[in-house]
Amino acid sequence: MTTRRKARPYRPLPPPTASTADERIWPLLQRYAKLAKAKLIPRGADLYDMKLPPAERAHFGKRATVRVALSLEALERDPTPKWRCSAVRS
Repeated sequence: MTTRRKARPYRPLPPPTASTADERIWPLLQRYAKLAKAKLIPRGADLYDMKLPPAERAHFGKRATVRVALSLEALERDPTPKWRCSAVRS
């Protein structure tokens, strides 16, 4: 007999805060995360880690997590060299 995990209640994430963040990116990122069953983890203002399910990892260089910056300020604040997928409006 297989047991099912209970679904977690939906908890909306905070929207981007920087005025330089493109407001069109946030709904697209949320929609993609929902469709791909990826988890968005807030790491700071306009900075998120997207934890990918195994089926999606092939599209992101087999990485389990992708860091996404929604503004240039968030990109500059975080010194980690993991920046490969960032949605920043220039």
